[in-house]
Amino acid sequence: MFREIGEEALVGGLVGGFHGLTITAGLVGGGHIVLWQQRDGDVLTDVWFRAYDFDGKPTGEAFILLNDYLGLQYPRDLDVVALPDGGFAVAAFRALSLNEYGQAATHDIALQLFDGNGVARNAPVSVTNGHESFASAPDLTISSNRLIVTYQQGDIYGRTFDMSGNPVTEIYTLGSRGRTDNGDGTFTYTSSTDPVVAGLPGSRFVAAFTYNAQTAHDQSQSSIVARLFTKDGTPITAAFGVNTTTFGNQQLPQIVVLQNDDFIIMWTDSSTGTHMLRGQRFDASGQPVGAELALAETLSTSTTYSGWSATSLDNGGFALSWYYGPTVYVREFNEVGLPVRDPTPVSNSNGYDPWISSVQGGGYVIAWEGSKIRAQLFVEDKTLSGTGENDWLSGGYGADILDGLAGDDQLFGSRGDDRLIGRAGNDALTGGAGYDRMYGGTGDDTYFVNDADDYAYELVGEGRDHVVSSVDHQLRVNVEDLTLTGAASIGKGNVSDNVIVGSAAANKLYGYAGDDTLSGAEGDDVLLGAEGNDTLTGGAGYDRMYGGIGNDTFVVGDLADYAYENLGEGYDTVFTSINHQLRPNIEQLVLDGFSDLRGYGNALDNMMIGNSGNNLLYGKDGADTIRAGLGNDILYGENGTDYLYGGSGLDRFYGGAGADLFAFENLDFAGMGSGTADRIHDFSHAQGDRISLELVDANSNVGFDQAFTFVGSAAFSNVAGQLRYQQISGNTYVQGDTDGDGKADFWIRIDGLHALAATDFIL
Repeated sequence: MFREIGEEALVGGLVGGFHGLTITAGLVGGGHIVLWQQRDGDVLTDVWFRAYDFDGKPTGEAFILLNDYLGLQYPRDLDVVALPDGGFAVAAFRALSLNEYGQAATHDIALQLFDGNGVARNAPVSVTNGHESFASAPDLTISSNRLIVTYQQGDIYGRTFDMSGNPVTEIYTLGSRGRTDNGDGTFTYTSSTDPVVAGLPGSRFVAAFTYNAQTAHDQSQSSIVARLFTKDGTPITAAFGVNTTTFGNQQLPQIVVLQNDDFIIMWTDSSTGTHMLRGQRFDASGQPVGAELALAETLSTSTTYSGWSATSLDNGGFALSWYYGPTVYVREFNEVGLPVRDPTPVSNSNGYDPWISSVQGGGYVIAWEGSKIRAQLFVEDKTLSGTGENDWLSGGYGADILDGLAGDDQLFGSRGDDRLIGRAGNDALTGGAGYDRMYGGTGDDTYFVNDADDYAYELVGEGRDHVVSSVDHQLRVNVEDLTLTGAASIGKGNVSDNVIVGSAAANKLYGYAGDDTLSGAEGDDVLLGAEGNDTLTGGAGYDRMYGGIGNDTFVVGDLADYAYENLGEGYDTVFTSINHQLRPNIEQLVLDGFSDLRGYGNALDNMMIGNSGNNLLYGKDGADTIRAGLGNDILYGENGTDYLYGGSGLDRFYGGAGADLFAFENLDFAGMGSGTADRIHDFSHAQGDRISLELVDANSNVGFDQAFTFVGSAAFSNVAGQLRYQQISGNTYVQGDTDGDGKADFWIRIDGLHALAATDFIL
């Protein structure tokens, strides 16, 4: 059973003036619209419009949709149908000119298309193509991307249009008048009135109308007749009687198509003097299913469409609304026509002429007239369970319970305060709007959060779980990962090792305890790792990254990014693809990528590592360790006892003040010439500088790593592993023979003349 959501809505209307004959439609994509007739001072009435969102809240003010269209026509000379793209179409009686009595002199049925906000997409199109006689009672439906408009103009007619409002057929006849000679000097006159139409699967539609048979002695016999057609108006079946049990005054049919493609034709039964609602169910081929239905026992004395209406429901059933006395009622039925709700008053004050329409998500809306135009939205609280396979379950507007059971399930709460239960499997749970509770269960689950009141729950050991949130969010315990989307700006972790990714907005991301990975993405972000060994990536924008306690890693990709640490908060590292200087209390800098970059240390004992480009690395103060990369790098130890390691390129070394170590490894030497060899610019015996070759294999002819033998300035003697120096043109060159051929296999240039000793090396 459905329940009211929110308060009765005041839609519009005039105080003391004419307004009425409401009609509604639920839009594809959500929300609904209300149309009604209202006069603005002249003889013709206008069609007014107002749109509402999922929750029954207006999206704007009411306004005139069709100006000076109707001459206060009964029955309801206006119909609306929702379009697949979220818009709607309106068919209406249109008075083109008036006679001296204020009645329509020329007129037609007009069709016009609008978007969901009531903005016209096309000019009105005349359905009737003429004004010879009175046309009225338009009705609309959709079949296989075709709009079908029916109306009465003596006979019952129809015409088919495309979804842009262009006619694709001429006018065709659905039901006609006739006269039969009874053989006793009397005649039986037949006519068809009150046409309604509904789209069916297979590019078909069903039309129903009141069939009147009148003689000179009996002017009141009428019945309900229906017929199936293709979408272009070609008959599929012969006309067939609908009311086969009740006879007399049967009139004013309406049709609802159920979720299983059966349809029910309903009508007003006035044969007993009291108006009742009856119905007959048919399958999609037009065959009757079951007996005639008694749907509502008492109606008002209204004999027009405005007295009652019906709609199909997403749960497979249907609902009726009518007024009796000054009160609007609703009653719900299941798919076989059995009532599941007693007649229930809807209006809080006097209400007349209700119109009911289903809305996307499983609810329905009823609008009616009284002192003003009012409406009430209803929702259904669903309980749905999966099959144990990979299920897709969707809630509606109500407070739904969706239980996926086993399998990799997709659960969608939609609107309302929902409870989603994934259980076993890697499930995807989307709360939607409302106060939702989502329980993933075992498996690696993903939660899509769109409301600040949504919560994702997991127990210990139930997998690695992920929240994708379009609003600010803090992870609950045992949920590991968070991704912000849209305008969401704040993301907070928990005690787990979280991965938190920001949105394009200016984010604030908090890791808290655990070894967290925080990524700011776009925007000017603030990232706070707090406790644990965290990895913080600023991304694009002006980012501020605070590692906190633990050995943290910062990934810097923008000149405006800054990494902050306090004293004693661990050993921290910056990875950067741009020029960068370490801020205080950060120990290590690693250059990334292939660009030619500069890196600067600070007062700490820094570790600095180059990339594949040509780098300049500056240690600043402290006992720094600086490693060249693959390019031609220049290393500056500056102050302190520094360790400078060459790379595979042509590297240059400036130790600066302090007892510095210049270190080389296998395959890290450049050329063997004054301009191509690796170069030490400021080697100093006095400061205690040394050259380390302990990671270079002195003898390539035997296994493992052999130490060099220093022979001073003596020539090589064809013994592998000899190390010597030579002074050439004012500079000193260190040379090593690693294969015993008596020739140097590598050179190191030292600027200036130095008398080197074995103590100058780590061999």
